[in-house]
Amino acid sequence: MGKDTLLEYINKKSDQHRGEKFDVEKEKKEWLNELKKLFEKIESFLSEIGTEKIEYEMNDINLNEEFFHSYQVQKMDLIISDVQVSIKPIARFVIGAAGRVDIIGPNATAKLVLVSEGAKEPEMKVNENIPNDAMEREKRLAKKRNWKIVSTKPKIHYVELNVDTFSDVLLEIIGV
Repeated sequence: MGKDTLLEYINKKSDQHRGEKFDVEKEKKEWLNELKKLFEKIESFLSEIGTEKIEYEMNDINLNEEFFHSYQVQKMDLIISDVQVSIKPIARFVIGAAGRVDIIGPNATAKLVLVSEGAKEPEMKVNENIPNDAMEREKRLAKKRNWKIVSTKPKIHYVELNVDTFSDVLLEIIGV
């Protein structure tokens, strides 16, 4: 045992992970693309509601994350009557999701998370040894993601993001 067993373990693990290097730039590009798609979706909701009723502008902000370090993203600032609401990216790397964006208003904050298409509630899995076919399945599922609203009543679950649910969130946030 001892040294030989340790070396065998290290070699086995390095062989398993050889093709799975984390590409920071690719991951950042995908994250920024997901944010762009989210803001385009929200813009379509605003046009359905009536852009003359809700003003908005995009503003640059800086985020700082462990893997991405400091980087620039956009946030969306809305003016609904005389109330300001900000839709602000929080982080790409969050537990249980592929990203989080907060909708911040004077009376509340709502959370949007990027999760698997069929997700209904948070799901946590810890896998030390993932067989290759299971890993491929996880990668395919990760590509099919949607932004969903996190609801905490009566327990944490996800709500599909559409013009009606987005409107409900805005009403809650502005205190109506």
